[in-house]
Amino acid sequence: MSLQVVVAGGAVVEHGVVVEGGVDMKGGVVLQSGVVLESGVVLESGIVLESGVDLEGGLTDGVGL
Repeated sequence: MSLQVVVAGGAVVEHGVVVEGGVDMKGGVVLQSGVVLESGVVLESGIVLESGVDLEGGLTDGVGL
């Protein structure tokens, strides 16, 4: 049973996710445990990130994962 935090617009962040300053997460984004987001990352609706994904600053919407 994982801890889930709901972020504005329906985003779901599960236990173990590290989100640092400047990250903008919009509706429909699902982040699973182990995901690391650093400052400047923008996630748009419909993006799904699974365990072990490491995103660094500068990633923007339109990038297919």
